[in-house]
Amino acid sequence: MEATPGTTKGHQESHRATTIIMNRLLIQINKSQPHLLPQCYATTQSCLKAAASYAATSHIE
Repeated sequence: MEATPGTTKGHQESHRATTIIMNRLLIQINKSQPHLLPQCYATTQSCLKAAASYAATSHIE
């Protein structure tokens, strides 16, 4: 999936791809070290919110 830079669709595709990758990582962490999951989840949510905010206000070239 290739995101188109500088477009809303591109930002959405990039955000979706990031979400999928982070979710896969969280699943692996849950299997191997579940005690780390709450901290990882909170960090992931913060990261995704920051990325979405940046994408919404920036023209990524």
